[in-house]
Amino acid sequence: MAYAINPELCTFCKKCIEECPTGAIIEGNVDGKDVCVVTSECIDCGGCEDACETDPKALGFAD
Repeated sequence: MAYAINPELCTFCKKCIEECPTGAIIEGNVDGKDVCVVTSECIDCGGCEDACETDPKALGFAD
């Protein structure tokens, strides 16, 4: 499994980017909306999910 960000829920606060120890979350754009994007460097530590302030969480394990 890998972490992913739901672009519909992401508020682009960048707290997940700040929390990521490997730099695996970057700024991106999905359908014209600025969002955070998880790259393949993700180590599934969960720090980004803890940092996410949206409710429900914009981050989680992708199926």
